[in-house]
Amino acid sequence: MCEKDYKSTKIATHCYSKAKDSPPAQQQVLLQRGFGALRTSYEALIIFDMFNEVVARFDERISFGRLRDVRIDPKLVDEIINRMEVLSQYIDAHLHSDTYGSVKPTPSTLLDEIKAFESVRQRQRQLKKTTDAPAPRNEAQPAPAKPAGDNAVPSPIQPSELVSDPPVS
Repeated sequence: MCEKDYKSTKIATHCYSKAKDSPPAQQQVLLQRGFGALRTSYEALIIFDMFNEVVARFDERISFGRLRDVRIDPKLVDEIINRMEVLSQYIDAHLHSDTYGSVKPTPSTLLDEIKAFESVRQRQRQLKKTTDAPAPRNEAQPAPAKPAGDNAVPSPIQPSELVSDPPVS
């Protein structure tokens, strides 16, 4: 699977559908996969929707032109952080305290989290559509040319301007 496969809840929803009618042991495995897939969907939401792929993972460069399309609502950020913390309770990727024990999720718990993700994603997409249009671009200006009276042709480097090599010991 690719990063973009997690842009929707399709994988988490598939796990939910299978978990509903599975025996308890298999159900728990499917639920953990579903919660893990949902957590990965939040990561994809951050990369692709919130940050508009400005910084791609494992890429040599950033897409700085996309910065004008980045929209972030601090309330949405807080909700994503909270949802990610909740999801962490349900996946094996984290060590759970023996004192508090791991919470056993149900298919309805996964469905509730899928709905919460869909709500967050929808609000992020609305934010991108409703935010005022980006400010007009400021085009880069070339460096000002020297006035003709200042000898427009560069003067040759004088020997006193050369940097000497450091002494070799």
